[in-house]
Amino acid sequence: DVDAATLARIDLERRIESLQEEIAFLKKVHEEEIRELQAQLQEQHIQVEMDISKPDLTAALRAAKNIAEAEEWYKSKVSDLTQAANKNNDALRQAKQEMLEYRHQIQSYTCELDALKGTNDSLVRQMREMEERFAGEAGGYQDTIALLNVKMALDVEIATYRKLLEGEENRIPMHQTFASALNFRETSPEQRGSEVHTKKTVMIKTIETRDGEVSAE
Repeated sequence: DVDAATLARIDLERRIESLQEEIAFLKKVHEEEIRELQAQLQEQHIQVEMDISKPDLTAALRAAKNIAEAEEWYKSKVSDLTQAANKNNDALRQAKQEMLEYRHQIQSYTCELDALKGTNDSLVRQMREMEERFAGEAGGYQDTIALLNVKMALDVEIATYRKLLEGEENRIPMHQTFASALNFRETSPEQRGSEVHTKKTVMIKTIETRDGEVSAE
């Protein structure tokens, strides 16, 4: 819109310049025609004076008629030139008015453009502030996530140790039971030859944990 208004203003300035040149040309032509008419009237006036000195009434009337026609033509020509000048002046005033309106539009568009630039700068600043704030919050979230990961790892490790402890607690009474089931008989040296010793084999089960799971061997 600003470019269109600028082009329109330039076109109006060219039209105004062209009209001014045309008015100057018409004025020059008008002045030349007036000078020619004045010269013709002067010549006819001299001729009439010369003819009047002669006793020729017909020639005098003819000269007077020529003078009247010349004056009428002069007045008509002046009227035409005046109307043309007025028309050109009206066109010139209209062109100046249009140019003034275009200038006001350009000023309005310029003010609007400045306001939009200010709004854009403000939005850019707000966007940068939001990016900085979000970056800070994201860093805080990352720290929280890291702490949660550490806590989860500790919980897993604690659970693993708990299972190991439970396995140890279950294995201790089992060994005691197996040990109490053993029956050893002691004999005197005299009875060793006649008595048959009974030999019992005891199998001890060991409970181990692998990766937090309990397995028996």
